[in-house]
Amino acid sequence: MVLYTAVLDVIDMEKPYVTKITKKIIPGGEQSIYVFFNEKVSGTALVKDNYFINDAGTMKKVTNTPEFYYENKVVKIPLSNEEKDVLGLGTTSIVIMNIQDLYGNIMDGQTIWQSAIMHYNDPTNVPKVEKAEVTEKNKVVITFDQHLVLVDPAAFIINSEVPIEIAVSNNDDGNTVVTLTTDDTAKFTCDLSGTASVIIAPSSTIKLENIFGVNAANVTLTTTSIPALIDKVKPVVMDYGILTMDFNIDGKIDHIAVYFEESIKHQYVSVSNFEIVGYTVLDAYVLAGGTPLYDGRGSAVVGDSHMTFVRVKQKDTIDSGATPGVKIKGVLKDLHDNEYEISNDIITSFDGVMPAISAVTLSADNKVVTVEFSEPVINTRDIPTLKTLTRFAADGISFNALDAADSVEFTGGKYVIRFNTALSGTSNKIEIGSGVFMDIAGNSNLIIIAPAIEANPAP
Repeated sequence: MVLYTAVLDVIDMEKPYVTKITKKIIPGGEQSIYVFFNEKVSGTALVKDNYFINDAGTMKKVTNTPEFYYENKVVKIPLSNEEKDVLGLGTTSIVIMNIQDLYGNIMDGQTIWQSAIMHYNDPTNVPKVEKAEVTEKNKVVITFDQHLVLVDPAAFIINSEVPIEIAVSNNDDGNTVVTLTTDDTAKFTCDLSGTASVIIAPSSTIKLENIFGVNAANVTLTTTSIPALIDKVKPVVMDYGILTMDFNIDGKIDHIAVYFEESIKHQYVSVSNFEIVGYTVLDAYVLAGGTPLYDGRGSAVVGDSHMTFVRVKQKDTIDSGATPGVKIKGVLKDLHDNEYEISNDIITSFDGVMPAISAVTLSADNKVVTVEFSEPVINTRDIPTLKTLTRFAADGISFNALDAADSVEFTGGKYVIRFNTALSGTSNKIEIGSGVFMDIAGNSNLIIIAPAIEANPAP
């Protein structure tokens, strides 16, 4: 197969438009209007025939020649005394037409009414935050309603700390967009729970100025402010958040728990969202209350939660140390409709299943019981305590402490109990107290009762 590559020029076909008009009228000084375009425009913006003042239906071209004021995107038009006076009337509007951008696209005619033309330093016309989106746990994107020519990083405080990085750009309207990156100590939570705030506090020495030298308004942004911080953070699985589970405590994996950093909408969760390598998925649900379902037991309350449980078909043999791979697929959404980012990666689960007994053997003389486990374990107790936590029931029901002459040891990963008196009968059972043996993942056993031990027949 032959591979061809080519570079294509993408031609701008979008028409320019006026985003706003601002006036600057100072008694005894400047009297002008400033026309803001969404993009750079051509010299057609300097033709006064393209600007009219409409006074109650009477159209008059502007008197003075327009001039570029800022980056071919803002046009300044000085006003005559008559135009200044007319512009103060409620029936007046500015009509603009025939302006082209740098690609020759011609704007549609626009009419801006006098009521929408604010003074350059009017409190309603100072730069303000239009929206603020938290896009990652360490990143917030703030869009202003104007273009800013000075952006001082010191004007921003995120979760009580200064940002470690700032990037300034413009959106399609030519307004300033500030992207702030935080240190790890000032990260947001995925769902913006807890204390989430961005303080914007310019001053006489800390500048967030527009083209007229007017500072942006001071504001503290929270999840309830206007505008509010908006959660755009995609849900993620917690570190070490995929665990194997054994709810019926038989040493066999029956669930995979998937813990997200925030609540997931339960209606998006189904068996089709999960593949568990080597296992058959039987069910998947978000647990909002109660207990997981297994063997006909459990009282799961399905609802929005960060805890998702995937029920799998158990193996025929004990698999307590297994860590099967998990693939998450399909659509999963958090409470703010941000989608989990799907990949083709297989995520290795972590062992969340306590060690189980895999075999119990009895010596030929019926005096030594050896307990083996389904995975490597360590003994967390000293030998006297281990003996105290071990009990014996000849009838399999009434458990009692080991006799003083009995002894125990942990050797080669096996638990060995040496009885002074030989066992007899078929119902012998051993009980091991909780928290004695721990696997390499840190899972400790609950109380274990070994299967019945049948004594060997007398020789």
